[in-house]
Amino acid sequence: MINVDQESLPGASMADTTVARNSGPLGILAGNGGFPVEAARVARAQGRRVIIAAHRGEFDPALVELADELTWVSVGAVSKVIKFFRRHSVHQVVVLGGINKRNLIKNFRPDWRGVRALANTFTRADDAVLSALLREFERDGFEVIAPMELLPESVPEAGVLGDRDLTSEELFNAQLAWRAAKAIGALDIGQGAIAARTVVLALEAVEGTDALIERAVSLNGRGAVLVKVCKPQQDQRIDLPTVGPLTIAALAKGELGALVIEAGRTMILDPVATVRAANRAGIAFVAVNWDCPGNVDCS
Repeated sequence: MINVDQESLPGASMADTTVARNSGPLGILAGNGGFPVEAARVARAQGRRVIIAAHRGEFDPALVELADELTWVSVGAVSKVIKFFRRHSVHQVVVLGGINKRNLIKNFRPDWRGVRALANTFTRADDAVLSALLREFERDGFEVIAPMELLPESVPEAGVLGDRDLTSEELFNAQLAWRAAKAIGALDIGQGAIAARTVVLALEAVEGTDALIERAVSLNGRGAVLVKVCKPQQDQRIDLPTVGPLTIAALAKGELGALVIEAGRTMILDPVATVRAANRAGIAFVAVNWDCPGNVDCS
């Protein structure tokens, strides 16, 4: 039976670090989307206790049934999360699921540990904030693992994932969008771009991927290509680009033609369902590794 902590009282000492890796309790710092649920299911299948700190207003209700212990936290409440994980003998932590970027701006409520973590951070950009907060976990001896370690089947290698490859026109647009996405990623702005007819139509920023697609559609984006990439400087333990069945549904609704993701650095929620949805919609779905696509000088 799940025990739900309302306040996460201070706990005992840190978990014994001699506990075998992948055998002790798993701490999940959960945002929105389906990946926290998937991670909880995998951990339970491994016989591990699942200890979840879920961001208020962001988490999937299915987590309540999967957690051995669960508490709700505000964004930036580092001290509360650390005390909660300590109390339940967690040593290994994974950070999964997104935080609505509008909430990150409007509802950011760091406690004293959060304030300390951000003391030398002069921006609320995603990577800067999340990396600073993770350093606080590591300061206390937690091992923060990459999501792909727990869910390797969700991270594809390079190749054509669906029924069809890119056309020559889609390939050109994909290369154009790739360079644009990497450029804004280097500025910690976003992870996606859409191109059509040899023009970049839209770039992802604080509003997220769905709004990015809607904006491209409003600019006559029929047949366009969405590219999702990892930011060049990204800590792969946090905020990896993600796609899933809902991404395909949005592309199909807007009559976009292709989805290109960065192989080995992008997560697919429910890969089988996502590929099937792409095939049904006739959308090319491809994972690639491009250092500098299109033989263009990217230096």
